[in-house]
Amino acid sequence: MAFETWLIAPRDPLIVRDGRPFNTTPGAIARSLDFPPPSVTTGGVRSRFVIQQGLTVDARKAQELRTTIAVQGPLLVALDAAGAIGEWWLPIPADTQMTDTGICHRLLPLDSGGFGPHLSDLSAELAPVGPVDSTGSQVMITTKPPDPYPHFWNRTAFERWLTHPQTQPLKASEILPQLKTDQRTHVQIDAASQMAAEGMLFQTRGLQFYGPKQQQFALAVRTDAPLTEEWAGLGGERRLVYWRNVTTPFPEPPADLINTIVTDQHCRIVLLTPAEWQHGFMPQLATLQAQHPVTISVRAVANQRPLVISGWDLAAHAPKPTRRLAPAGTVLFLELTGNPEAIRTWAEDMWLRCISDDEQANRDGFGLAVVGVWNNEYAREV
Repeated sequence: MAFETWLIAPRDPLIVRDGRPFNTTPGAIARSLDFPPPSVTTGGVRSRFVIQQGLTVDARKAQELRTTIAVQGPLLVALDAAGAIGEWWLPIPADTQMTDTGICHRLLPLDSGGFGPHLSDLSAELAPVGPVDSTGSQVMITTKPPDPYPHFWNRTAFERWLTHPQTQPLKASEILPQLKTDQRTHVQIDAASQMAAEGMLFQTRGLQFYGPKQQQFALAVRTDAPLTEEWAGLGGERRLVYWRNVTTPFPEPPADLINTIVTDQHCRIVLLTPAEWQHGFMPQLATLQAQHPVTISVRAVANQRPLVISGWDLAAHAPKPTRRLAPAGTVLFLELTGNPEAIRTWAEDMWLRCISDDEQANRDGFGLAVVGVWNNEYAREV
């Protein structure tokens, strides 16, 4: 079955628990991550399929669902007045550094020069990255970062960065901070007296999916599972969301992007969702090669601190192992060796492909990636 796009539109603030304990201790707080990881929406898709099909799930059936239902996403979208996708909001690539003056500085690999294995923990093949000015020369940034720091760019700004990355100002309409947090205080009700239990006071913090002027946001996923539109619970406390099928596809590659990559024989890969890689900050080369006759060399990596997630395994009735993931926005600078047609096929295949090292993580939506241009340019020393 072909992939279809589904919107998950929360009615209430969505609780996406982090790994910190939440128990009966008075004053406990159920905190949320900044954005739902793929495991939340993928679990939601498979749960909806099970309930709608009236299936009974045991360990064998759970494994079958994991291997037969694939999900990609989630991506943040803004809805228009009709409830359709009005704008895509994508994670800011990590090869950027923004200032409070509105300037977005480009990060480029640095000529190794004095950097080497004896001065850093980078291998000899990897170069560190640093900010450059509009001419491509190394620059020292002295201004502060914006507060709050943007987490998302709209599709226009994101695609411009994929095709023509350069140090430049960004419009306020092109950036979005992280989702706001809604904090609520709760009490435990004593069943006998129907009054608040002594000392049983706790808080929950959920993600608000409403922006300025009550603009509504939603999560977009695409999956091959046959689902039905309905209200259902998702995340902590089973907050209500509405599942709706839309005809809008996920973004296609910008014009001439693939042609430029074929000409340059270099490119960048940008993660749209966190990836699970054996080596932490970068994947295995076989994962990037994806069985294409193209030789891949990673020349630099731009990333942020890892995302740590866990979860609950419903089939095993036990916690899932904690995982450290390369966060969304991570950028890989690649050199490609092969004939032009092989590079073209590889670049087309890499667009919206999940590139985690583990195949199950790929089916779960981890490591959704796109490609961008890089012409083997390194930062010039001043």
